[in-house]
Amino acid sequence: MQNWRCTVCGYIHVGDAPPDFCPECGAPAEFFEKVSEAPEEALPGPGRPVAAAPVTRPERKFAPLGPEEKRLAEPSMFKISYGLYIVGSQAGGRLNAQCANTVVQITSDPLRVAIGINKQNFTHGLISASGVFSVGVLGQDGHDLVHHFGYQSGHQVDKMQGMEYRLGRTGSPLVAGCLAYFEGEIIPEKCIDAGTHTLFVADVVSGEVLRDEEPMTYAYYRATRTRR
Repeated sequence: MQNWRCTVCGYIHVGDAPPDFCPECGAPAEFFEKVSEAPEEALPGPGRPVAAAPVTRPERKFAPLGPEEKRLAEPSMFKISYGLYIVGSQAGGRLNAQCANTVVQITSDPLRVAIGINKQNFTHGLISASGVFSVGVLGQDGHDLVHHFGYQSGHQVDKMQGMEYRLGRTGSPLVAGCLAYFEGEIIPEKCIDAGTHTLFVADVVSGEVLRDEEPMTYAYYRATRTRR
């Protein structure tokens, strides 16, 4: 039996061959390297998200929501105003894109954004490995793109096959049909481990507006998806 280390997150797999995908960060098998013994904890480096230092605060006073409390509170989350986006990345010659709704501008000088990506998603592994990503802002006609990039996994299918796109400055895919695009390079020491997701904080390295139209919000998508 051999030890295999994920070069993205440091996860150690024991077996005759590396896993198809890292169970921690989603990086594909080619990002594993054979090691003779379990290494020390991976140090921060380019393309490796690092949790922010813990905030000093009093001991938590509130227990997690119970089933009934969650049932009452969850609908309030749908009142938060946010959009729908196509987030893409590349690493090791592989491309992927997914639908995401957690994309926010953090600062204007420098231009800095944050995106929230599920650790189980294929795109998460690519962003972690390469340190770059693209974001396409969807218009109100983007239902088909939401369906294509949001309802299937890059772990199982090549979502870029048959789709129109071009590569941006970072090599990440810019999917045709979006209103605007921008690309980011992550700042590892500012990224946050949020449990099931990583909040990737990044500096914007390119961007452009292609159509001056209203963007799609999540509320608009939920209200109109059944009409199509």
